[in-house]
Amino acid sequence: MCNANTYEDSCAVTLRISVLDDWPPYSWKNEAGEYQGIDVDFVTSVFSKLGFCWAYNTYPSSTRAFRELQKGNVDVIFAASYSEERAQWSTFSVPYRVEDMRVVRHISDKSTNWSNSNSTIVVNRGGYYGELFEQFKEQCSTCVYESNAAYERLNMVQNKRVRYALEDYAATTYIKKQHNLEEIEVSGETIHSSDIFLMLRPDALTSEQLELLNRQLEQHSKDLHMH
Repeated sequence: MCNANTYEDSCAVTLRISVLDDWPPYSWKNEAGEYQGIDVDFVTSVFSKLGFCWAYNTYPSSTRAFRELQKGNVDVIFAASYSEERAQWSTFSVPYRVEDMRVVRHISDKSTNWSNSNSTIVVNRGGYYGELFEQFKEQCSTCVYESNAAYERLNMVQNKRVRYALEDYAATTYIKKQHNLEEIEVSGETIHSSDIFLMLRPDALTSEQLELLNRQLEQHSKDLHMH
């Protein structure tokens, strides 16, 4: 799917963007096959103002999208967390929103100690959940399951296939209501909060274009905080 700009000659640059098609409220594909969501609206607003054109591609996991960016087949990945390892092969924009990761559990489970050595946890393949989770994974790698789809992860908790899921709060709230997942609940405690960035292929933009993008992202964030 491409943006509304028809003639490539009128574009300052044309970017290939990796997008998830099943992660509401941030990005998903509707019945007409069109992408929509908070991050999709964000890209449309910011990139249009800069005269950028873009086309969306969906990959089966974040890990696959990262590989495609490294191979030069993807220019932009949104909703990315920063890490020093990723910064070795990509360029990060300024942050444009904050991610709030929380524990999702079955309503019959009142335990708050998700990092207990006996816990089974499902997470997004390629996701980052903070240092405490990294330590937990080192101590009990067999306790951690990975799934590409947020609904599948939440359904695993609903059906008690795992004890916990670590999920974005807004996405969990939206999907829980959308699919009537009445047997799960989200903890009130944030286990990991981090800035969220655009991750770009190092040569995707010129230094001048990257500076303009960062200015627009900062203005976009200010506008959001005013409403």
